[in-house]
Amino acid sequence: TCGDGKYSAAGSKLSSDCQACGDAGCKTCPGSGTGVCTACLADYYLSGGKCVKCADGKYSAAGSTKSTDCKACADLGCKTCSSSGTKSCTKCKANFYLNVNLCTACPDGQYSPAESISSAACQNCNDPTGCKVCNGGDAKKCTSCKANYYLSGGECKACDAGKYSLAGAAVCLCNLLIEFLSGLNLFRL
Repeated sequence: TCGDGKYSAAGSKLSSDCQACGDAGCKTCPGSGTGVCTACLADYYLSGGKCVKCADGKYSAAGSTKSTDCKACADLGCKTCSSSGTKSCTKCKANFYLNVNLCTACPDGQYSPAESISSAACQNCNDPTGCKVCNGGDAKKCTSCKANYYLSGGECKACDAGKYSLAGAAVCLCNLLIEFLSGLNLFRL
């Protein structure tokens, strides 16, 4: 008997005669060629004789037959997972690393490539001062800024004096509340 993803030539009973199915993700197939799968491995679903991989952040059980069989992983940082439960991640998205089947975000101002397996993979963004999240260490790779910075063309720029922003903001705003309270002498800046 052949294992998952393989088939046996007609009449053969030797495992050495097993051949790989023609499509990735194929669990069972009657013979060679593409588009002849009859069942798929986990994280794939069957469509027209081919096994289609679930999108990143989703999983499916072996034998799935439709795209709606692909369910979201519980952990948002998961690229792939083995079930809907927590701590079921098998690979992580960029800016996360795998830590006992859980995807942990790199600290603010750091990034990591997808499928990182330890915190050592987290590296400083090009501008760790204002950059909260980036897609690499090159300049202009920031995607989100820390508080009191705003995002402009992939770079984090400091807000002007008297203005502020929340983390992830695209603009700085006047800090009217602080100015008002300062005018009442309730506290000093």
